[in-house]
Amino acid sequence: MFRKDIQTESGAHTHQGGLVIYVTRGAGYSVFDGEEYHWKPGDLLILPVKPGGVEHQHFNYDDSQSSQWIAFIYIPFLFQTGSMLAQVKEQSNWREMAAKDTGDDDTGRDDSDAEEDPIVAVTRIIGQRAGDG
Repeated sequence: MFRKDIQTESGAHTHQGGLVIYVTRGAGYSVFDGEEYHWKPGDLLILPVKPGGVEHQHFNYDDSQSSQWIAFIYIPFLFQTGSMLAQVKEQSNWREMAAKDTGDDDTGRDDSDAEEDPIVAVTRIIGQRAGDG
């Protein structure tokens, strides 16, 4: 399980489905393989499982605050379906977001306890488990 805040948009990326997303705050839409799905708090999105994975991107309607969702993923399922991730399009403000995450945003704020990016975390776990094999 991981939490994701969508400030304006996520980068477009492709990975296998089977991921369940529960919207906790804000409203927006996601594009799954070219088809738009609009969401609001309490909605549940499920990425379909299909050969080659699902290309998708998420967008927030509200510029004044982020939208937020919680994603649930069953790691053993990823191993069985062949985990992969392909970044298709970068998030437009990724440099500013990265600076905030590392504390290099000139605010003087210490972000040493910043939460690890969920995709990085899942990739790290998969790599560790593959090394155990």
